[in-house]
Amino acid sequence: MYKTALAVVLSVATSSASAHSTQVLNGYWQYDDFLSSSPAQKTLTDELSIVVRQPPQLLQVKQDDAISISVVYPGQ
Repeated sequence: MYKTALAVVLSVATSSASAHSTQVLNGYWQYDDFLSSSPAQKTLTDELSIVVRQPPQLLQVKQDDAISISVVYPGQ
């Protein structure tokens, strides 16, 4: 019973995620189209991609406040 319920939950979650990621939003550029038209942004994106794949490093400064990380999605 538990395995069946887990399989149902995972299949629904997976199909929901894939449906959302393929959603077409009128009036918004596709990301690859944006990068193709903005070579400087492509360079920055490529550099960021390399940096975030490196092993983590400890901060070299004292951090007094917590940080907040936000992600902005088109259409939301």
